[in-house]
Amino acid sequence: MLKPKSKVSAHLVIGRNGEVTQLLPFNVIAWHAGQSSFAGRKQFNNYAIGIELDNAGQLDMDANGEYVSWFGKRYHPNDVFVESSHSNSTGRSGIKNNSDLQESPNAHSPTYWHRYSEVQLQRTFDLCRLLCNTYHINYVLGHEEISPGRKFDPGPAFPLRQLRRYLTQHSFNAQPSDVTVDELSRELPPSLQYTNEKQLSVSRKSITASQDFPYTSAIVSVKRLNVRFGPGTEFTKASSQLTSGQVVRVLERGDTWSRVAYTAEGWVSNEYLTFVKQKR
Repeated sequence: MLKPKSKVSAHLVIGRNGEVTQLLPFNVIAWHAGQSSFAGRKQFNNYAIGIELDNAGQLDMDANGEYVSWFGKRYHPNDVFVESSHSNSTGRSGIKNNSDLQESPNAHSPTYWHRYSEVQLQRTFDLCRLLCNTYHINYVLGHEEISPGRKFDPGPAFPLRQLRRYLTQHSFNAQPSDVTVDELSRELPPSLQYTNEKQLSVSRKSITASQDFPYTSAIVSVKRLNVRFGPGTEFTKASSQLTSGQVVRVLERGDTWSRVAYTAEGWVSNEYLTFVKQKR
């Protein structure tokens, strides 16, 4: 994405530490899908919010039994996901279904993939839920599904079907008829749960932020947030509340609480905000 000649872009990037960086506004087309189609619709760059995750993708095993990425980095076995067949899409070998698996002599050859970090998956699940709720999104698709044979991400190490199942349970808009809800054998991290309500404080002050402060906005990640007048539960609650998916501006970020602003200004626990780092 750092090379203009590559003509590749996305709206959001999620780092391995869970940090979310926004590269483009959501009303601007990003070049992440390329030639693509799904359910009778083509050219998905025109319709989709593109999310990229920091991951090395498919790995190779060298003669020494070590796992190596296409750019030469080596990975510990604990960071490697082993898959004998990938059911999300057509793989590099062209396998599509069980009959193909029986006919192909290489069908059971394992492939190796870089694991996603747990915090990265947590942030992805929360972010997709918020985007579905805010923009009335019904379909969550992998690049491998809209451009099979040409793209291979997010790959078998990503729990795509569990993400869809999670969204049918926790998104206000997604319905079982809109997404695939079948399950894989892999379990989600236990912390991928819908959170409880938490409180946010508000006061009537001017809304300003330092130009060099890296986090300029955040998304509320719980159903409702009560308002308080200071950074802690010991401060008095205000009468207003914020709701899931609401975007606030970050004015000051502490270790556990941040001062934010929307129509007013106040404090909220960092645990219940998804911080969006703007590219400058």
